[in-house]
Amino acid sequence: METGRVKKILILAYTGFIIRNFILGNFLKEFLRLNSYVEVLIAVPNPNDKKLKGFINQFSGKVELVKFLANSHKRKNSFTRNLDLHNFYYYTKMYQKQSSSVSLQKLIWEGHSKGNDRRFKDLSQKLSWGIYKLGLFNLLEKVYLNNWTQSEISKKWLHFLSKEKPDFVLSTMLTHAPRYSCSSDLPVVLMANKLKIPVGTYVQSWDNLSSKVSVLPDTLSKVWTWSDRMNEEVRRFYPKLSNEKISVIGGIQFDHHLDKELIVKRETFCKSQGLDTNKPYVLMATGTVKWMPNEPMKMVQLISRMHHLNPDIQFLIRLHPKDHGQRWEKYRERLDALKARIQFTHPEQEYMDRGGFQPPKEFYRDQVNAIYHSAVVINSSSTMTVDAAILDRPVICIAYDVKQHKGFPEGRALAFTKSEHYKILTRTGGVSLALTEDHCLSLIEDYIAEPDLNLEGRKRIVVEVCNKADGQAGTRLAREVDMQLKSP
Repeated sequence: METGRVKKILILAYTGFIIRNFILGNFLKEFLRLNSYVEVLIAVPNPNDKKLKGFINQFSGKVELVKFLANSHKRKNSFTRNLDLHNFYYYTKMYQKQSSSVSLQKLIWEGHSKGNDRRFKDLSQKLSWGIYKLGLFNLLEKVYLNNWTQSEISKKWLHFLSKEKPDFVLSTMLTHAPRYSCSSDLPVVLMANKLKIPVGTYVQSWDNLSSKVSVLPDTLSKVWTWSDRMNEEVRRFYPKLSNEKISVIGGIQFDHHLDKELIVKRETFCKSQGLDTNKPYVLMATGTVKWMPNEPMKMVQLISRMHHLNPDIQFLIRLHPKDHGQRWEKYRERLDALKARIQFTHPEQEYMDRGGFQPPKEFYRDQVNAIYHSAVVINSSSTMTVDAAILDRPVICIAYDVKQHKGFPEGRALAFTKSEHYKILTRTGGVSLALTEDHCLSLIEDYIAEPDLNLEGRKRIVVEVCNKADGQAGTRLAREVDMQLKSP
């Protein structure tokens, strides 16, 4: 690299989650503070988003939004989808990882398969098992990567990178591969490698390493993780990556949790949510319809019974950012009668996976206050367990079902608690598993009576997931990326 010239970095921001936490969080501000002479290109789904452009304007022309060149997911028929190269890679990688989290995700995506679709899947799995047992996984991965290298989307990225000539690429979604395709970042990473452009990637979510079938090429310059435990997962699932390439910086999405400026008075928050300031409330954090299809029914039943036992206990239902609330509509009248309130979190202008976002201060002000002022937090094997632990609120994980689900003989909710990533939390003793509705009601009353129950376990949850939550993860990543950009 030439000394003294303006350096250029390409940041991949395929979803609203990344836009909120990286681009509008602490990372980008700190990175630009460290670099007086730098040009930042950010690849996003909609570079013409007026709201996003308004935020970017604060950086005085140093940042340019460009179109994220996404792979077109053409709908395939059952035969093509199940017997293509990606599916073989998916199953073979699943056998190699031997992770309960991957197996669980497979069951969720494939649980309703039948007829020819089921037969094609079974055939694909058997062939993949043979590939794995014959020790041919590395060869399969080489063929798989070569296939993506030759793809049309990779050729588009090659043209873009050749034209823009970035000095470094920051990947943020490489560890997140959907069921029927590679990660959105993989074609970019492969083409950057072809042009000898260094690439670093941040592990997008605490479950990605154990639950997703992603490729982390050993050509990566750096892999940034959340914790020492996550470092161990990288070494376990991606042994080709050398230790010096793996560094802990923390969980960027937790940077706002202990920001005292976000906390408002209890009276102010409760009034904004339609809650009685003088009565305790239970925060119920929900999942997505894909993961928890019968969650509204389960939550309404629980609220109804708790209201009958103790009408002074209130409920605030915080919906997942990917839940726009339609599935709750038929329960609204009943919830209103039970004085249960709903807090919406989805982006207004666009679906989150297509670049929709809420500004971090707004999103986390609502989330942090909802947790901070609650008596107990309830969720279903979600990241909200960690959010609650950081803010030291008692947390219950629902591990029972109200309807039987095919493929889950022990129960769907209980199976989630046994996933590779979540059972690490249950072992700390910082989260209580509610095995029945009666058990959940009892746990709520216990925690309201004694909030310090399992306090030490909650501290261990924080250490396991993000080492520490000090609000500096984005700053640490900015400094790490700065060092990579300035290295010869």
